Amino acid sequence: MIRVMNLPLSLFLPHRRITIIGIEMKNLPEARKTILRRLSELDLDIMSLMTNAALEKDSVYTVSVFIDSTDKDDATLNEVVQQLRQVKHVISVRAVSSDIPGVAVEQFHDEYHAFNMRILIFTERTLGGMLKGLYNTFGDKATPAFLFLIGTQTGREAARYYASIFSDKQTCLKIHELQAHAFGYCRWARIIMTAPDEYEIRFEGLTECEILRGFKTGHTSHWVRGVACGVFSELFGGEWDAIEIKCINAGDDSCVFKMRKKKATP
Repeated sequence: MIRVMNLPLSLFLPHRRITIIGIEMKNLPEARKTILRRLSELDLDIMSLMTNAALEKDSVYTVSVFIDSTDKDDATLNEVVQQLRQVKHVISVRAVSSDIPGVAVEQFHDEYHAFNMRILIFTERTLGGMLKGLYNTFGDKATPAFLFLIGTQTGREAARYYASIFSDKQTCLKIHELQAHAFGYCRWARIIMTAPDEYEIRFEGLTECEILRGFKTGHTSHWVRGVACGVFSELFGGEWDAIEIKCINAGDDSCVFKMRKKKATP
């Protein structure tokens, strides 16, 4: 069974009114416990609750609460806001309801970060439009080469960032494996050393290939394959080959890359 996480950033619930309550407060353990307890006491149909990770003690802690407010009028919502403002350590509270019925978009943060980096969110429709558009425009020869090149530079940049934090190369590989899952590149990934200077990467639900299912056949990963090539080349030096030996679009159950360091030419 695929476990799906609906990120509470943009919701659509037809024929319902959704209100988002944004709360800013001091980043204190007592404050976090108090606001969660107070929210549980109020008569609210909470659909989702998103909090900022409390990484720095002096930072402002934020909570975005998505509620189904179909049966609540503005006066009732204003009363909820006033009650939350009275909670100790709370800095500000405001409620926002979209003018578009059934739609709610998180509006209380200007940027989203993960692993101390600003992140952008691509839907599979957005990525699919890019991938399929490239194939339709540039064809089956130029597109794989372009995607591989872009992926390689992306992988190199990621590896440089990981290496600036962790000195151990195997730790950097493990972080890359975990991030591939966390950031939606796949449902899970495993990186296994099979011999000196040789690795195997196995992906379940590789997004790039799933998007191209029914559109292209054969070994269809070029972007993520390039990312893997860039990561290994940057971490271990030299140039690496990344060969997709299994692919769901070639009839296999999963996608598998064979990583091998190229021998230096005399």
